[in-house]
Amino acid sequence: MPRRVTGVALILASMATTASAAEPSWEGNAVILTRAGVKLQAPVGDDIAPKTAGTARDLTFQVVKDAGDRLRIESRRQNGWVAWGDTVLLTGAVAHFTAALASDPKDVHALTARGVAHASQNEPDKALADFDRAIELDAGATLAYYHRANLAYGRAQYDKALEDYNTVIRNDPRFDWAYHVRGWIYYRKQDYDKALADYESAIRLVPTETVFYRDRGNVALARKEYDEALADYTRSIELDPKYPVPWLQRGRTWAAKKEYAKALADYEGAVRVAPKGASSALYHTNLALFLAGCPDAAVRDGKKALESAERAYALAKGPAEMAALAAAHAELGRFETAVEWQTKAVEAAPAGVKPEHRDRLKLYQDRKPYRFE
Repeated sequence: MPRRVTGVALILASMATTASAAEPSWEGNAVILTRAGVKLQAPVGDDIAPKTAGTARDLTFQVVKDAGDRLRIESRRQNGWVAWGDTVLLTGAVAHFTAALASDPKDVHALTARGVAHASQNEPDKALADFDRAIELDAGATLAYYHRANLAYGRAQYDKALEDYNTVIRNDPRFDWAYHVRGWIYYRKQDYDKALADYESAIRLVPTETVFYRDRGNVALARKEYDEALADYTRSIELDPKYPVPWLQRGRTWAAKKEYAKALADYEGAVRVAPKGASSALYHTNLALFLAGCPDAAVRDGKKALESAERAYALAKGPAEMAALAAAHAELGRFETAVEWQTKAVEAAPAGVKPEHRDRLKLYQDRKPYRFE
């Protein structure tokens, strides 16, 4: 049965006294491929680099265009056209693949896809059971290993995640995003040599992916190799000027070099390109702290710091936003208000960062403003 009423049938349907409404467009929705081996047809005349078409290497995609019987879909790695029947909406994927598994309990694709759908619904235990079963049935189920690794990574089970990412890379040495996330684990462990090796592998595979340069820049920044960090963050920005993270990181690098005017321009750039919503609070918070705490009086601006801090707090009322408000008020000489906000930040902060927040509180109690080094 066709998905849409088309042609003569559409004309007849429009003449009927009652007619069912057309199915809503899937544009903007997430879908999962219903089978293995689906091929994405490259969009004619469009340059989709760094993404590729061809046989699907991912399971979950975003619909960027709904043409009825065909969908143009994309993931972080791929972009192209597929038949509508080769997809199912992520919201209905658990039911779809459960029905498929009732017919064939050993369908590895269905198990992996249902696991991804469970994970998207914040049901990690169900997701893990599906990934485990898929791997039990097929030791070469690369995507099941990859998504099981992602699940472990999200739970901060880094050693388990490493084992699975290692298997993914052995099975598919060209799986660029497996290098990317494995590199993040090494980065968290401060094993910068291994992290750098993984980021460089990812860059060799896809030399036009903005995130990979951001990653490599992070290693250089951690090692205080500021010129190398600046080069990578700049390349990341060139590849995707609307991606705010490298703007923020380049700002931090300029600040570490004590080039505060350049740092300010990048902090403001991060705010300018940040997406709307709560996630942008991070960028307003960093701008506020920079404006309140910059050692250079020519750049420091308490009034603008307070404006940025208030924007951040309107978006997310966490300890970082509270601390930004405190720093701004302290810069304006309002130490009683700064103490009030910083006390709230201490109370709300996770255990690992409470000492830092307490140090700030002591500053304000002593009627001293915040200054970063």
